[in-house]
Amino acid sequence: ADDILAPPDAEHWLGRDDAGKDVLSLLIYGARISLLVGFTASFMSIVIGTTVGLTAGFYGGRVDNALMRLTDFLMVMPTLPLMLVIISVWGRGIERIIMVIGLLYWTYTARLVRSQVLSIKERKFVLRSRAIGASSYRIISRHIFPQVLPLIIAQGVLDISTAIIAES
Repeated sequence: ADDILAPPDAEHWLGRDDAGKDVLSLLIYGARISLLVGFTASFMSIVIGTTVGLTAGFYGGRVDNALMRLTDFLMVMPTLPLMLVIISVWGRGIERIIMVIGLLYWTYTARLVRSQVLSIKERKFVLRSRAIGASSYRIISRHIFPQVLPLIIAQGVLDISTAIIAES
């Protein structure tokens, strides 16, 4: 009876609940699925968004126009009702929830990466690489992607919390 709703102490950092269980242990145990969803869906959306943003920004023209119209279309769709419809049709399960979140939340990353690529591809070191005959793949992987990577990492950290909220 003494351990019910006990305050925090050296052994139980967050105290105990109404059943006498350690609240910190319950918190850690309950956070496993949310963190799995957050990290996995965030990684998936970062990969898709980075690929779309790099491709659209670097190649421009019709490729850029087509990819950004697809991005715009997904950005204006109400995400929560769309997620509910997809999950109800596709079926329940943690893997499907991760897939739906990853497939719907890449749009902001794509826009962000594209805008940076548009700026970076006009810099002198990229123009010089193109002038000496470097391939598009080499320019993207060696010159543009490393310049965009810090932005991608920062967006990934923000996407983790967004994915956790979307999962809940």
